[in-house]
Amino acid sequence: GWGRGGTIPEDRIGMQLFTVRDLLADNELDLPGTFEVLADAGYALVEVGGNYDARTAAEFRALANRYGLRPEGSHVPGGGNAWRTNRAQIWADAAALGLRYVGLASPPQGTQPTHASYAALAAEFNQWGAEARQHGLKFYFHNHPGDFALDQGTPVYDTLLAETDPRLVFFELDIAWIEAGGQSAYQYIRRHGPSRFPLFH
Repeated sequence: GWGRGGTIPEDRIGMQLFTVRDLLADNELDLPGTFEVLADAGYALVEVGGNYDARTAAEFRALANRYGLRPEGSHVPGGGNAWRTNRAQIWADAAALGLRYVGLASPPQGTQPTHASYAALAAEFNQWGAEARQHGLKFYFHNHPGDFALDQGTPVYDTLLAETDPRLVFFELDIAWIEAGGQSAYQYIRRHGPSRFPLFH
């Protein structure tokens, strides 16, 4: 929820670890040093990309917690392949990390920028979202500019919103990428409601 005056509460501001990948690759900092930098900067949450820096998911969570950080969401690596073939591991890792959200950062490889292709993807999202809810999680999808490619004059992303169950499928709205795709983040939130977009980049 929003704080007073439209500000975001500090405990709802996080960092996607992909953003600080250069710090993670620094031999003097690596994961503990990166967590210390993020904690000192005032971040409360981290979004994981599936790389636990040679640690188990439980060890990753313990280290984050030591620095006052909480893993909130995860872009499961491997895109749709992991979601299609290895969901048991996704649920196990999410539980070990203490996540509230699990999702994917972009469409599975081979997804065509058509409404028909995105309708098929929406059906998969509904299935994955239903399973996520059974595990006490929320399934989400993160957009890139290609998700707003036009098919018959309208963005293919619109099919995901139209054909997914709002109780099961949520969206992480990447504000820079939607604008780069030629659409307005503000208009999408206004049209579809903020409950569909609990996460932002």
